[in-house]
Amino acid sequence: MKLQRAITILLLPLLFANCQKRDLDANAAKGDVMVRIPWSDFTDTEADESTQGAAKYELDNVLLKGIKNLYAMSGQFLQTFYAPKYLQDHISGNAPTLDFIRSRDGIYIPTNELSQEAAVLYAHFQNLYDLDKSLGIENLQTWPRKLTLGSVMQVNDQKVMNNTLYDGARDIYIVLKHSGQDFPLWMNAGVNAHEHFHSHFYKLVKSELLKSKKINAIVGADSHLLQEALPSDLTAKEIYTLFLIRAWDEGLADLWGWIYSGEVDFVSTSLPSLKDARSLSAKSVQGFNMEQITKENLYKNIQNQVEVYKKNPTELNSQSYLYGTAMARQLKAIFAGQIWNKKNRIEFARKIIAALPVLKDGLLKVDDKNLADPALLFSSIRSANKLSAVENERIDNITVPRGLK
Repeated sequence: MKLQRAITILLLPLLFANCQKRDLDANAAKGDVMVRIPWSDFTDTEADESTQGAAKYELDNVLLKGIKNLYAMSGQFLQTFYAPKYLQDHISGNAPTLDFIRSRDGIYIPTNELSQEAAVLYAHFQNLYDLDKSLGIENLQTWPRKLTLGSVMQVNDQKVMNNTLYDGARDIYIVLKHSGQDFPLWMNAGVNAHEHFHSHFYKLVKSELLKSKKINAIVGADSHLLQEALPSDLTAKEIYTLFLIRAWDEGLADLWGWIYSGEVDFVSTSLPSLKDARSLSAKSVQGFNMEQITKENLYKNIQNQVEVYKKNPTELNSQSYLYGTAMARQLKAIFAGQIWNKKNRIEFARKIIAALPVLKDGLLKVDDKNLADPALLFSSIRSANKLSAVENERIDNITVPRGLK
């Protein structure tokens, strides 16, 4: 369900009527701080095909834990920066200057959209830490996580807003400036979890591949997918491997967004035009036909488009999203079926995390003679986990008919 951005901001002055004062003493807003922000009780979402796991966002009181400075939104789980400079391997900039009013009952209410955004993001990363901890991977990341607000990107001389990104080289999340009336990406529970998964994939897969002389150039080229052109010396086989890595990263990140939020259509909540292309619902049909995917025909498609992809990497990026979504739909059908409660989603997450080191090992075997197999992710999940007979049969139904086992 959408919560109109304009309505959210208009509600704030009405709330201020019951407020006591601005708390100018930052020391008073430390530790555990209650804030009033747009929120959804998504963590307990149980859904089926009829509900599609739609979250309902409403203004609610949410406890932010471990706050060191509410007015800079820094604490145990998140440290924010406002429109910093992006240097080679780090960022340089200052914290945002935020504003809250304290109500008579001690609740801190953001007075502007930036303050609201920062508070919502802190709450999500606080919960994402809890998800990591439940999976035993909280030490995989450095906490507090670092996140930038208010930036505008320049891509091909065009200003880019309304997007969120994870930058592995700098280990930061970039939340670009929001504009328009669509549901803000920063408020979207699934989107925040999607970006957090990219940090897991980077640390468990990409960072290890970057150490390899055979494949580091391929992984490094991933950073060019939003730029003007791919490196000219990339071969068709390397672009094929880049395509698969990108597709797996994006498809699994979408699954992570669903695992966290319970929403199969969380992408289209903020980006309605992508509903058919990115929905995890089995009813969605746009994208790759997985029944026709083989290593040979997928590589042939890359070969036929290699010069197009080099000159226009955003096209390769778009194709990788479509393939990643098709793969994600099949994984969800194999391991989750129609049972979407939180417990089963967490068990699915365990399988994904366990598979990533195996996937990395498989990719390290890629060379000029051995193409990566599109089914490598499926076989990695099988190798890393003790699967049920039904789950093994479902994987076989996908892979065996096309020689992908």
